[in-house]
Amino acid sequence: MTRRMPIIILTLCVLAGCVLITGCLQQPTTPDQDTYGCRSSANQTWCPIENRCVIHGVDPCPVSPVTSFKDCEAAGYPVMESYPRQCRGPGGQIFVEDILEQRCNSEGGHWNECSNRCRLDNANRSDIVCPAVCDALCECGGITGFRCPAGSTCRSPAGITDALGYCV
Repeated sequence: MTRRMPIIILTLCVLAGCVLITGCLQQPTTPDQDTYGCRSSANQTWCPIENRCVIHGVDPCPVSPVTSFKDCEAAGYPVMESYPRQCRGPGGQIFVEDILEQRCNSEGGHWNECSNRCRLDNANRSDIVCPAVCDALCECGGITGFRCPAGSTCRSPAGITDALGYCV
């Protein structure tokens, strides 16, 4: 019994090495399937973002992760005609359109995807260091005279005539 033990251990090590190094237990593929199991005859391709096979031209495969309504719409997922509009993204996740952007632009404001609250609040202050982050804001005031949507007020730095602010 003790003579066979090293042989059994060696055999198990060789099998484990085969699995780990060469993937010998991988699913066999046919000429019609790629390594992920997607079938070219069904017009399927692998989508790494969604970790599944998608049908080219039917199932969208986003180039980058979908994290907002705009990403979802841009990736080609279905947009439902509702108010606000909704987009059904990967895995059935629902993204709702940001109506504030539409209200901001239609009521005289200026929508800025990459504004900075800290910089607007602390304009002309050298003692404040603001982080370099983007805040999606409806901007107001300034020399252009942007206005806030109904029900919002313009917050701008005190003591600066015609300073750009944002709607709150």
